[in-house]
Order: sequence, then C-alpha cells, then structure tokens
Amino acid sequence: MSDYATLLIAIALVVVWIKPLGRYMAAVYLGRPHPLFRIFQRVELAIYLLCGVHSEKQMGWKSYGFCVLALGAFSFVLTLLMLLGQAYLPLNPQGFEGLPFHTAFNIAASFLTGTNWQSYHPETQLSYFSQTVGITVQQFLATATGMAIAASLCRAMASKQLHGIGNFWVDLVRGLVYIILPFA
Repeated sequence: MSDYATLLIAIALVVVWIKPLGRYMAAVYLGRPHPLFRIFQRVELAIYLLCGVHSEKQMGWKSYGFCVLALGAFSFVLTLLMLLGQAYLPLNPQGFEGLPFHTAFNIAASFLTGTNWQSYHPETQLSYFSQTVGITVQQFLATATGMAIAASLCRAMASKQLHGIGNFWVDLVRGLVYIILPFA
C-alpha cells in the first residue's frame, strides 16, 4: 500500500470516528452515562475509595495545577529511582545494573512529558520491571494527565460561572478507566 493510500485511510478514519469518539469523551469527562459506565463504574469508585478521592469536590485552577505538578514530580522521582536501582528490583533475569544518572534522568523526563525520546536500548539496558512498571505506566499517566488538562480547559471555557474546573484526580481516573485502558 502506498503512503498516499495510507494517508487517505487515516484521514477517513479520523473523519468517521471524530464525532462519536468526541461525544463519548465528553460524556466521560462530564460524568454522564456512556456505554462503558456500567462495566467500569465499580472500578472507578474503588480507585476513589482506595486513594481517598472525593469525586464530588471541585478544584480551582491552583489546586488542579498543583495536583498535576505533584503527580508529575512524584512519578518522575519514582521512575528515576526505579531506573537507577533496577539491579535491586524484581523481574531482572538479565542482571542489568542501574542506569547512569544522566540516562535515567533523560528517560524519566521524556516519558513524563510524553515525548518518549529514547536514547537507550531497552532490550539491553532495562529490566522487565523497569520497562513495564516504569516506562509503560509513565506512558499511560502522561497521556491521561494531558487529557485531564484538556478536559479542564474545555470545562473552564464552556462555563459561565466558574466555581471550579473539575477534579484532577477524577479526570485522571476517568481518562484511564474509560478511555485509555479500553482502547489499549
């Protein structure tokens, strides 16, 4: 298949799916009933209960932004430490040593920001644990965080009376549970 045909197919798929997917995502972020609501609602509520999230509590932009930054800082440090200390973590049958600081920093920063720039060879430098728990989880969290920020911006622009822009943790969980994981 030529590049031109592939491009046309991709454009056709976007045109066909943009409206139903947009409606679905709007329903997810607005908390309205949608096709996967009945299936995953218990998972969503269990995550809120486990993490102590008050799903009905609205946040202002400062609280929302703080939560975004706090999650980013926490996941960055956790990924960095995981990569530095992978020799001591499970699922390392190849016996890989921890990465040099500059490489671990680069990997943690790039996957946190969603750029996913790879200056390493995962098969020869990262343990299975680092790849699955570190890198894969970061890819899902970075995507869900970006989607949550976009949802809050849409909510803020559409609102006449702004008492809050939503709840970051709710937006993050809904993006993961109802959009990213089912489509993955």
